[in-house]
Amino acid sequence: EIIKTDGITKFFPILTNDLNITEDYAHNSLGRESTLTVDSDAQLNLDSYSITVREIKNNGRIILKGSQSIYTSQQPDVFISDNNIINSTKSTVEYNGDFTNQHIPLGTKYNNIEFTSGATGTNDGDGYTPIEVSGTTLIDNGATLPLTINGTFTGPVTIADSAPAVTPGHITLKSASEIQIAANAKANSLIVNGPANLYGNVETTNSQTYNGSVKLSGDSELTSTSGSGKLTFTGGQITGTEQILTLSSHVEITGNLTISTKETKINTASITTTSSGNSQTYEGAVTLLQDTKLTAVNVNFDATIEGEKNLEIGGNALFKKQVGATYQPVKISISGTTKIETDSIKASTSQTYTNAVTLAADTNLQAPDVTFLSKTDGKQALTITGNAHLSDSWGSETSLTSTTFTGDLDAEGKTISITSELALTSGNSKEIKADSISFIGNFENTGSITNHSGATSVTGNFANKTGASFVSDNLVKVSGSVTNEGTATLTKGIEIAGDFTDSNGSWTSTTAPMGQITLNGSGDQNFNPNTATTYTMVGLEKTSGKTSFTDSVKINQLTDAAAYTGDILFVRNTNILTDTSFNTTGTVTFASEASNITTFGDSTAGTFKDITHTAGNTVLFGTFKASHLSFANTDLGTGSAAETTFICD
Repeated sequence: EIIKTDGITKFFPILTNDLNITEDYAHNSLGRESTLTVDSDAQLNLDSYSITVREIKNNGRIILKGSQSIYTSQQPDVFISDNNIINSTKSTVEYNGDFTNQHIPLGTKYNNIEFTSGATGTNDGDGYTPIEVSGTTLIDNGATLPLTINGTFTGPVTIADSAPAVTPGHITLKSASEIQIAANAKANSLIVNGPANLYGNVETTNSQTYNGSVKLSGDSELTSTSGSGKLTFTGGQITGTEQILTLSSHVEITGNLTISTKETKINTASITTTSSGNSQTYEGAVTLLQDTKLTAVNVNFDATIEGEKNLEIGGNALFKKQVGATYQPVKISISGTTKIETDSIKASTSQTYTNAVTLAADTNLQAPDVTFLSKTDGKQALTITGNAHLSDSWGSETSLTSTTFTGDLDAEGKTISITSELALTSGNSKEIKADSISFIGNFENTGSITNHSGATSVTGNFANKTGASFVSDNLVKVSGSVTNEGTATLTKGIEIAGDFTDSNGSWTSTTAPMGQITLNGSGDQNFNPNTATTYTMVGLEKTSGKTSFTDSVKINQLTDAAAYTGDILFVRNTNILTDTSFNTTGTVTFASEASNITTFGDSTAGTFKDITHTAGNTVLFGTFKASHLSFANTDLGTGSAAETTFICD
């Protein structure tokens, strides 16, 4: 056989028949067979022929087809033992044939071993002995050929294209110890039955299967180039705290799998755990390179998630770190329960939570649309930066400490209970839609809110802050106190059980008279609009405490409760459009200066109404216009500027 190396032509033997080596096989009185020695840098090609020899010393390269046998001449037809085969530290044994259903001929202990073009077969199964390779393993056996090697691989295993490029066949490596797979491995398919150590990319035409733990000693991309190929992991752990794992084909997992790499890049449409009750855990950062669905009973993210792609979780999800801090997923959807331990989850279009959401940290969910199809709980603060879509079962069993909506709140046709402190923040105009909605906590509005809900109740306090606007189509009931510093338009009124303070606010309606303001609290109620604004109300009811209108006011109808004992104070111009009878046993005071005018009725139309207060004291200042006035104890004011004028029709 002619071999050319570095321009030097060398001639090495190649067998053309079986070989029997002895020192004088027929006549040797000592009865000893010879040793076959292959020197360093030399090679012997046995082709497909068998040899009989006492001992083999390989310092160079021995090439076998694999189907021949190596016999000991001491016992013909008996394989030579490992004790009589010496593969030195620089030796290589190359197989390029078919050893199916046969033992690998040249023993079990190798320094370097190669399976080159044409190599196929297995040494795995009953009656077979695993090999031991102390040096390197090269697999380059040609396309489609199956090759299964069971052994211990101390050095790296290289699975590589030959020249011209021919992708190796269907490769199975089996070992109880670590199998080091060199970078840029290529095969038709690959099965690793044992712990794998990947030094770089692995590409197969068809599937890759890792039946054991996987360690990354270099950044590694795992790829199957055919549409039907997949990456299969039987569970355990993929480690590599300084390495990046890229999954570029469909992944199937048959057990619990934890990926403990520096980063996992997901470049596949699906990662599916096929066994029931098992989880996927990503301890390092996750980057989405394409739209993907992760399916498992639990999918846990211990680090950040980035990537401008869709993320779908088919199962329960746990988020421990921020999502989309720099590159936001387009859509996030979760079919199972969700536990959130981070302060921020962002998506560029939508977030959808199909089942219960539990907060373990103050959290801001940011997307144009955030949809909850079940309940939300946890003693934490929730901010939804975007439009919120709520289901009937939203609300919580364990109250949130606060809820902030920066966009519309949509629960049309549903009954909603918000069990937390609630804030609706400034920004563009927002709408609330629900069949009925209950705010079981304090409600603060600093934005522009239109409430299209049916029955609306606030169990805590309601604050309409400076610059805010609150419009409601239906009656609003507040069990706590109400503070208005903005604009409130309540078509069907508000019922207030606690204290009421109106500081430079406005209660108006552009389409209809204001609904009834019902005050049921025992504290003081203070109406203090700015001077350019008047009230338009149907009525006023309360049982105790002081009610003060500290600036000009216009009231359609005012009725105090029959059992009312508090004082009522009108400080400036007052216009009450209907007959009014005050029931309070306290003091009713009208105006504070002679220039103030109190009118009962419509002076422009020339129609005046009656005023009656006989249950308590009445203090009168300024000018009174009414049809009939009836007072009991009356004080016409004091001081040099005090003056009272009555105009009755």
